[in-house]
Amino acid sequence: MAALETSGTTPRSLLGFTALSVSVVLAVLVAFLLGVNMHRLRDSFAWVQHTNRVLLEAAGMHEALLEAGSATRSYLLTGDPTYIAVHAQAIRAMNSRLDVLARLVSDNPAQARRVAEFRSQIRARQLALARAGGLNAGSRERVIATMRAVGNSGAYRDFSVLMGAKFDAFRQQEMALLQMRQDSAEKATGLTALLAILAAALALIAGGAGVYLIQRERAEHRAREMELLLTHTQRLSLMGETSLALAHELNQPLSAAGNYLSALKRFLASETGAGRDRADDTAEKARAQVLRAGEIVKRLRNFVAHGDNERSPQTVETLFADALALLGTLDDGVALNRSIEPGLRPVFVDRIQVQQVLVNLMRNAIEAMRNSPKRELTLRAIRHDANTVQICLQDSGSGLPPDIASRLFKPFVTTKSTGMGVGLSISQRIVLDHGGRIWAESIPGQGALFCFTLPVAQAEEAAAA
Repeated sequence: MAALETSGTTPRSLLGFTALSVSVVLAVLVAFLLGVNMHRLRDSFAWVQHTNRVLLEAAGMHEALLEAGSATRSYLLTGDPTYIAVHAQAIRAMNSRLDVLARLVSDNPAQARRVAEFRSQIRARQLALARAGGLNAGSRERVIATMRAVGNSGAYRDFSVLMGAKFDAFRQQEMALLQMRQDSAEKATGLTALLAILAAALALIAGGAGVYLIQRERAEHRAREMELLLTHTQRLSLMGETSLALAHELNQPLSAAGNYLSALKRFLASETGAGRDRADDTAEKARAQVLRAGEIVKRLRNFVAHGDNERSPQTVETLFADALALLGTLDDGVALNRSIEPGLRPVFVDRIQVQQVLVNLMRNAIEAMRNSPKRELTLRAIRHDANTVQICLQDSGSGLPPDIASRLFKPFVTTKSTGMGVGLSISQRIVLDHGGRIWAESIPGQGALFCFTLPVAQAEEAAAA
């Protein structure tokens, strides 16, 4: 059914899909930020491990230096050659630690300079010891004599205090560097975590909004489909309800056509010229009545069948005539008054849909006047403004019940025991789709008044039609 087909992606659906896309992008951003934080966390652990190794190597080198100094003093005091081997082993361990430490701090110029100073001062100490004869068998007296000659100064003094201060400064600098790196990483991690939280919240909001918009669009589309189905159902119901009236309406032209044909037969049997002339006139009248019956059937078929929403310029006179033909002859006790403002411009509407609105309102008016002593229905069309025409239907019934008036155009609201309660709701939807509005008033002592507006056809629309 063409009326139930979708018309493509709507702006609301497009906005919903856009929101979902934004949600996906934000989710990817959250994953990226979490990955960055994990990378920073690994870097932080690596920095701690690097600092621990630097401190361990520095402590080992300091220990080897102290061990070498202790071995030197012990040899000079005791003359035991065992301390010579201990001294040599400590010097090898210290040089090895210096090489490792130099590689570990090569990316830090300040710490690299301190390691170079360690190496230079330790080398100077070893050169001074070598000039005094070195630490080997038979050199003990020469080294002691040299130390007595220069006293407690120069390369022979115990410089463990000096080296200890330098090692303390080196360790403090390494710890300060680690703290600075961790502070910087903590700030960056906090900022990244905040961005991740905001992005996650926005992703949830965008995703929820996207799902809501899409679901709402689908729900409204389904509601439109159901309303169109109800419209079609009501048309079928109206066809059943108007069958008797239509049969009466069709009976008039068909009975007249039969009478004309009977008269035609008599006239043809006459051989006079006057009889022949009257036969021709009677045949034309019978033909007109048959065409009238066919037009009534055609209008009924167009009204009931599904069709595309095709709008075109229509005169108010045509719309009134179509609605009255679809409704059939009014009850004998109902007086119909029609008033159309002179010079009223055509309206740009879907002819079948506006017929449905008029038929709904007219049938409701007739039902409202069923038990009224005065049964009068007035159709009036006037110029509402430069771009719209106002059509009003007024009955002489008892008016609108107060409990119904406020929710008159809502679905399934009806005062009829057998009514479906969708006629006025569908009529309102049709009028709104045409860009107009519909309202109702209860006039005390004069019945109910229903009015709606329709757009007038512009010059180019009228020309295209």
